[in-house]
Amino acid sequence: MKTARLGEKGPEGEGGYAYVMVIAAVAVMAILAAAVSVLTSYEVKHDKESELLFRGGAYARAIGAYYLAGPAGQTHVYPHRLEDLLSDPRFSHRRYLRALYSEPFGAGWSLVRNPDGGITGVASQSKDKPLQQDGFPPAFQSFAGAQHYSDWIFLYQPSTAGAVSQGAAAVPGD
Repeated sequence: MKTARLGEKGPEGEGGYAYVMVIAAVAVMAILAAAVSVLTSYEVKHDKESELLFRGGAYARAIGAYYLAGPAGQTHVYPHRLEDLLSDPRFSHRRYLRALYSEPFGAGWSLVRNPDGGITGVASQSKDKPLQQDGFPPAFQSFAGAQHYSDWIFLYQPSTAGAVSQGAAAVPGD
């Protein structure tokens, strides 16, 4: 009985099985890694979407608080800069936000202004398609079916007794 030495081929037809098995294992691991990557990117987008809802809602509430906090006897005004929400120029020590929130998708905020130039709301500039298409909290019901995150408009309107324009979520006045 003859044994094969290192580097020699064994009996006919047995060479290379280990190599084929290693290649197959690498291919399976690559497929699994791709699947994990897709799931992870979905989770990251879902987290950013939730953060967009939180931050946009926080801006709308802060704009509403600014609007309602005007000095007695003066007409209500909207802030002219987002920085006014950090330090209200009408008062010595009043803030409505602790810090300015960045837009979670990195696209930046689009400011919604009234005819006087005051900021009434914010919206993402992202053109990505939202994952969430329904099941929104009551304040954001108008976001259902939106085609882009930029269609999610976080708006403060002092009297929201009527309907809100399509794609805009108004945070009602107190």
